Amino acid sequence: MSQYIFVYGTLKRGHGNHHLLKDCDLVGPGRVKGCVLLDMGGYPGMIPARGKDEKAGQAIGEVYFVPRGHRREVRARLDMLEKAYQEYLPITIEVECGGHIRKCLAYLYMVTVVGGITGGDWGVPS
Repeated sequence: MSQYIFVYGTLKRGHGNHHLLKDCDLVGPGRVKGCVLLDMGGYPGMIPARGKDEKAGQAIGEVYFVPRGHRREVRARLDMLEKAYQEYLPITIEVECGGHIRKCLAYLYMVTVVGGITGGDWGVPS
């Protein structure tokens, strides 16, 4: 597993699943070029941008550092939440964060949907 994770929905600070990152340290805000977020109702899904959004598209989220001794358990928790290989595909992706490009674990939405593109940022913490 990568030492960094990019999250963009319910795992972000102030959202319901953030506690699953309790062993991780926030690095800062991040963005993925060439992807957009879909609003799935109670959570988002990140997909590659297509058509006119392909070059301009970006997904906004947060980057976390996962300490070496916690990587396996954090990955297991996230795979369970994201229904890995059923609903979300865990991938390594390049994320802009703090002026650096970091290789991060991220979850790409796998289910085909029509419409619902929200743009770059999902949800405001309550």
